[in-house]
Amino acid sequence: MSLINPKKQYKKLLACGCSYTEGAHYTINGSWASSLSKKLNCELISNGFGGSSNYIILSQVLSYCESNDMTDVCVGVQWSQPVRREIWNDKDKIYNVINCEIFEGNLSLVKWADIEDKNLFIDNESFFNSIWWDYQENILRTIHCMILLKNYLISKKIDFIMFEGLGSIMDYDSEFMTELLKNWNPFLILYNNDIRKRILEDVTFFSDLGTMDSAMRKRDDFDNDENGGHPTPPICEWWADELMKYTNRIHDSQIQI
Repeated sequence: MSLINPKKQYKKLLACGCSYTEGAHYTINGSWASSLSKKLNCELISNGFGGSSNYIILSQVLSYCESNDMTDVCVGVQWSQPVRREIWNDKDKIYNVINCEIFEGNLSLVKWADIEDKNLFIDNESFFNSIWWDYQENILRTIHCMILLKNYLISKKIDFIMFEGLGSIMDYDSEFMTELLKNWNPFLILYNNDIRKRILEDVTFFSDLGTMDSAMRKRDDFDNDENGGHPTPPICEWWADELMKYTNRIHDSQIQI
């Protein structure tokens, strides 16, 4: 099955995601990953990094799994905003996250590029918007990441669980998906609503409550001014409880079958 099993004794939990996994102002000790590792009674390896794009999250998991002994190690993946992009840093040979703030003249995320003209992005906003921040294309990239990572972990026989933290692959309606357009553009096939729903309804994907962000904002104790609008420790504890209840329910149902 490959879904994390609470009844199994793991040595470590590898957690990857954005600031929701990093813990924001509370740091890792105030994250869902910290709460979940304690409930699983195992060591936490946190690769959460604020602002991470979904491709970077995919890369984090692959890099760790390929360079470490994954015996009795399980994985938790919190997917981030589909619109977050990464750009190759040729100077340091790493990926850096880049977002729409560059159109406001904030080049702090690309300072390594030695860009002399601070208006480069502002003056060419329409060009960069079309190639980096088309929402449909970014959702497609996220779908690719989800499918690739799921099948990689299954092939490696690594137990895991995924969930959407910020934004969803269901955010954009697919009414434009006519049969004619499907035949013209095979890239849009993954936009089919049934395909996207199947991804989120997979047994290894926790989607009962929607995204972590939307679910926590419905709680009476959510305060947007606390922790910069990120999950607080009580919310992280609640989310970890929900993950545990889900995994227990799924495994118990398999035993009954």
